[in-house]
Amino acid sequence: MQGNFSLKAMRILVSLITPFTLTVLASSPASALGLLGATHKQVSRLGQAATSVVITLKPAHCKRGHLRHASLYLKGIRSNKNPGTAYRIFLNLPQDAQPDPQRKEHIGDLNFYGIDQTSQRDYSIPFDPQLLISSHMRTCTATIIFVPMATLANGSTPGIDAIEIWGK
Repeated sequence: MQGNFSLKAMRILVSLITPFTLTVLASSPASALGLLGATHKQVSRLGQAATSVVITLKPAHCKRGHLRHASLYLKGIRSNKNPGTAYRIFLNLPQDAQPDPQRKEHIGDLNFYGIDQTSQRDYSIPFDPQLLISSHMRTCTATIIFVPMATLANGSTPGIDAIEIWGK
């Protein structure tokens, strides 16, 4: 019965296994994600201190209830040598809030262990689209904060080529 397994059935099966990954959502034309905003330059260095990146979003996507799925896409994660650390990632953390992993704004961790000049990768993190709409936001932007979880290895320069926010 090879070849009789329909594309629709395969999409349903894959979506049951991994319901919110960018790869799965982007594979179906009916549920394709759209680019909501992106960085216009590299995040050339993530350091020992917290690093903030602001992305301007399309205003239509900042309305409550407009989005059902959202994903942060980190493209070209790299380092000149193994930095020996990971970073906690927060989205739209209020200015007066501490970056606590128990907060709803903590959307995931980026593991840099094993990354060096011979390797590079991309990473997608699904998140609650309601984090893009918040009472403390005055403009239609997304602020992504990378907080190191350990001391950065001497001489390492971890970075990211591009950061994108996708949604539908």
